[in-house]
Amino acid sequence: MDVITDLIFYVVAIFFVIGGLDFMMGNRMGLGECFERGIKSIGVLTLNMLGIFLLAPVFSDVLSRVLTPIATLFQMDPSILIGTFLACDMGGYQLSMELANSTLMGEFSGMVIASGLGATISFSIPVAFGMIPKKDIPIFLKGMVLGMIAIPFGCFVGGIIAGIEGLILFRHMIPLFVGVIILSTLILVRPLSLIKFFNLLSRVVVWMSLIGLMIAGAQAVSGVEFVKGMASLAEGAQIVVRIGIFIAGAYSLLEIIYRFFNSQLAMIGRWIGVNDVSISAMIGNLVSNLLAFSRFHEMDELGKLICSALCISGAFVFGGQLAFVNSMTPHISTAFIVSKFVGGFLSLILALLYWQFIKNRQMES
Repeated sequence: MDVITDLIFYVVAIFFVIGGLDFMMGNRMGLGECFERGIKSIGVLTLNMLGIFLLAPVFSDVLSRVLTPIATLFQMDPSILIGTFLACDMGGYQLSMELANSTLMGEFSGMVIASGLGATISFSIPVAFGMIPKKDIPIFLKGMVLGMIAIPFGCFVGGIIAGIEGLILFRHMIPLFVGVIILSTLILVRPLSLIKFFNLLSRVVVWMSLIGLMIAGAQAVSGVEFVKGMASLAEGAQIVVRIGIFIAGAYSLLEIIYRFFNSQLAMIGRWIGVNDVSISAMIGNLVSNLLAFSRFHEMDELGKLICSALCISGAFVFGGQLAFVNSMTPHISTAFIVSKFVGGFLSLILALLYWQFIKNRQMES
């Protein structure tokens, strides 16, 4: 699997160069636009994640005092609680490593769990409700629940791949399985209340990132250390730039896949029972679920259900998250990819089964 992971990065690097060359030649192949979009994402990433990265060491002491007793009560590693609510590239990894009882568990929580459930709660859900038409929210909620149910199973397989012993991993993840079931139930029963909470959480994360960025910027310009213990601005900036570069290459690669395999993708769509836009969104979701959210209104009903599930459990597997994982913990990249594909595949199966169940109910009535 490590060979496959390395191959992915080599291919993305090649398409990054191709996209850059096309940009220089005036976007003749249409890849220069993909290149530009990826590079421009560096600014957005800087606003949303750099400050949190810099402040993570400062927050660790406070969070440790609050979360460690809770984790001890449920006999789980404290880092899992962080990974449940924060995306890996929005502070989840740094804080997980600060709180974890072991390096391996911190890497698992901060990369595998945080890229799934953490990214769902702190990023995907708030963004989705801002982009998806109100009339489509009910079907999105159903797909979202199916995707959330699949996440712990993908994380468990990813943990095994990462090298955590099965029984130990299962014991630590029992509260996570229970928590996902409770959260999924609340989403279906009290969606509006949960939406407000997730929106607030997302805003707080962005605000803290901006505060961290402003402090770091002031320190860098003035030479005065206003807050002690912050992470290195140079290291954080390097990570953000690497993610943007990876996204630029991945966008160019996806564009080529669309063009050369359009007929095959359309055939797969007909076999599943969804339109071309839905299939296109599923492929785009591999880089970013924003591509799926932006075209949600163009999908058919089954496509909306499947994409909603995949946007929760399988998003970013070849996007910014993979670039972040490879920048911080390259040895966890394979576990990350496997967890995403297992979760994504399971959510696809659950969505198809649920759709068939609904159809059977309609026929009976």
